[in-house]
Amino acid sequence: MVRRFVRATGLLAAASLLLGGAAAEGRGWLAVRAPLDGELLSGPVPFVQVSGRAGPDRGGQDVVIALDVSGSTLDPSGIDIDGDGRLGSMLQPLPLALLLGPTEPWHRFWDEGPVFDAGDTVRAAEVAAARRLLAQLDLGLTRVGIVSFAASARLEAPLGSGPEALRRALDGVALSPTARGGGTDFGAAIDSALSALAKVPPRPGGGESQFSILFLSDGRPTRPGRGLQPGLRTLEAADRAGQRAVAIHAFAIGPDALRHEHVYAEMAARSGGELTRVEDPGRIVTELPRIQLGDLAGIAMENVTMGAPGRAVRTFPDGSFDGYLPLVPGANRLRVTARSRSGGAVSLERTVDYRAGEPTTPDGARQWSDELERFTRTLRERTTELREFRRGAYEKKVEVRGERRPAVAAEGSRP
Repeated sequence: MVRRFVRATGLLAAASLLLGGAAAEGRGWLAVRAPLDGELLSGPVPFVQVSGRAGPDRGGQDVVIALDVSGSTLDPSGIDIDGDGRLGSMLQPLPLALLLGPTEPWHRFWDEGPVFDAGDTVRAAEVAAARRLLAQLDLGLTRVGIVSFAASARLEAPLGSGPEALRRALDGVALSPTARGGGTDFGAAIDSALSALAKVPPRPGGGESQFSILFLSDGRPTRPGRGLQPGLRTLEAADRAGQRAVAIHAFAIGPDALRHEHVYAEMAARSGGELTRVEDPGRIVTELPRIQLGDLAGIAMENVTMGAPGRAVRTFPDGSFDGYLPLVPGANRLRVTARSRSGGAVSLERTVDYRAGEPTTPDGARQWSDELERFTRTLRERTTELREFRRGAYEKKVEVRGERRPAVAAEGSRP
């Protein structure tokens, strides 16, 4: 990668130019963290990494991840989640199944043969998906909490927990026991997440938050009550989320959840979130990190001077992004454009100066060669990662997307 020398001091203001739809949408926001305007770059690699963040405002994301830990999540996911080369399987001895019934979680016994692997359950897939999502988030700007739920809901990590606390919480979710005959209360999970979101302090500097619940389940609401009562309680909780401008992004995981897809669709529609259908439970590991929490639809980068597009451009769930732009010797005019889902666009430009130079010693020549090789490998790996990520659209995403409602909470942006 290029070496950096700052010619212009200080971080520049995140001035932006709104293109199209300005009157209808309000002002968008785009900040480019690197490179700095006027930066002098040198080195053997004629590329510069561009990074920043885009969104509808200068605030951040407040997100609660709600994970189903009911008995059915102990079923095999169908994927080698822990990467040990073995797939978990399940036996249901006939006499015990007849005695306990097919709905009891205690009828599940893992095969002690060569394919036994409890690290491949649906629950393990949920936890792995949450870990992958957290790895993509800037926890300085995105505050995250974790709720687990079955017959009742439990706050595993308060909103704004640090990386270590979130890791411990997910470890606990992965190992948490399941109560006998408990059932699943979707409404309790939503209300627990809303309570967690309501308790966080305002953001420093007065920035506003966007609120989201990432709701993962492989089943349907069965508590409290009977008949239609569990579903009605779920939708009442979704209405409360919508009234507080909290979007529920619902992930229906596996066959049972998809048979009751209408519940997930209504949860999403009533709160301004989206529904994602995950037919194969193990695929939640790749589907959850695809979520876009804000309005960002995509990032385009261009070296205007040479008319060259960006390479390996990545966007992350909280609106942050990075990518590489090629450089020519001398002044380079770089442009970054963020597109919103509603059709607007915001552009920001930087000018940098690139001077390749030449190594003056044999050791220097080797270092330059090594640096060029490392960059080539990184670019190839990033390109492969993106290709696999795009190819991995196992289910059609955004089946249902509601519109965010304005917050009605008394304390402004807090739900």
